[in-house]
Order: sequence, then structure tokens, then C-alpha cells
Amino acid sequence: MAAENSRSGCLLITLAKDRKWEHPDCGQRIGLSELIALLRDEAKRVEQALGGAIALTVHLLDLRPRLPRE
Repeated sequence: MAAENSRSGCLLITLAKDRKWEHPDCGQRIGLSELIALLRDEAKRVEQALGGAIALTVHLLDLRPRLPRE
């Protein structure tokens, strides 16, 4: 839905249950904080590779229940 010449973007991740992911380089299982750090580092790398012509960000919407069910 962005304009054709848009120079910014946001990756929104929603999480509804506890998960683990496989690290793309080493294959090790990583948690949420490591995943977010990995994605934010990649966004910065892409921004720098394009000379700062774009802006990218990564956000997390944590939908996991905070309290136990009654």
C-alpha cells in the first residue's frame, strides 16, 4: 500500500505463543530477543548499503498472555 517512491519501511512481527527460530548463519536455535536483534542489524546493514537513501525499522507486537488462565 506504500507509494511507489516510498523510502521507508517497517517490518511488524506479531507473536502469540512462545517460539524458537533457527539462526540463518549457524543453524542454532534462537529466542525472540535474538531474532529481533538479528532483524534490526540486517535492516541497518541494508540502510547503510543503500547509502542512507531509505529508512527501515523492525517492531514487535507481543500478543502472548501475560497472566495465567483462570
